[in-house]
Amino acid sequence: MFLSSVIDGCHDLVLLEEYADAFEILDKVLRLHFAVTDHPDTDDSWGGDYADLSQLERERIVDIQAEEVLSDYVSSCRYAIDDPHDAAQKIVTAFEMDLFENCEPRGIIVPDAGTPLLKEIKKALAEELEEAEKTAEENRKADRYYIGEYRDKQRISRIKYLQKYFGEVGAKQRKPVKSFLRGTWSQIEDLICSLEMEPYIDDQFEIEEIWDIVEALKKRGGFEQEPWEVKAQILSRIYSNDYFNDLGIYDPMYDLSQILCSGAEENLKRADIMMASSYNGTDAARLGTGRKVKERQIF
Repeated sequence: MFLSSVIDGCHDLVLLEEYADAFEILDKVLRLHFAVTDHPDTDDSWGGDYADLSQLERERIVDIQAEEVLSDYVSSCRYAIDDPHDAAQKIVTAFEMDLFENCEPRGIIVPDAGTPLLKEIKKALAEELEEAEKTAEENRKADRYYIGEYRDKQRISRIKYLQKYFGEVGAKQRKPVKSFLRGTWSQIEDLICSLEMEPYIDDQFEIEEIWDIVEALKKRGGFEQEPWEVKAQILSRIYSNDYFNDLGIYDPMYDLSQILCSGAEENLKRADIMMASSYNGTDAARLGTGRKVKERQIF
């Protein structure tokens, strides 16, 4: 097929380091829309006015090696676009395309820590996540029976996964302080990402695993030896997501939030984090004045 030949040709251009030509062609190809006409001899219908590459690939009309195409696109983009901001926008948009939704970033792009491109990619992902969460919330409020909620959750989960990957890329060369809690929370985050992909919550095994991990942390203790930045990150995630109540893990997240801080100074810092959530504002004020905190319970 002609389209497959064009994509193969772009791969050859990348191998020859003709990045500008490869990127110009791939950038146009990935955004193509194809008109679909129903055949007169069948009752089957496409269900839309056009199809994109991801739909053609799913229908096996074209054979596309998605990871190879994404790798060629990212590689050519990095060298063809001088402005790190523009390059980052293109790269992040590509990773979010339906055609590449199952592609792993590992091995496709490894920007050095501290480079302008990596910084811009992280910034672009943060902006995408904020916009995606805002749009999802507006959609839910506008339509009680909104049918696109699962798709919204998929997009948000994908962006968070990319944030985690590119965050780890930058952290590899910084030699972070050794932390058992950091690795354990990473396991919890992976389970949370899996829960966010579920169309509905009904006693998934991930919930039980999160319970087990938190119980193990409570028995292990030693939180006073953990870096504050790790605890701050965890508390921020817990409070800003309403203890992940919509995922059925309110109780273990509540328990975890209660045992992380050591001493008055860290509890004051915890109060500042709580203040960022209006829901926790009153409790944060009580915590800041040293009075016993009684946070809301979900029944």
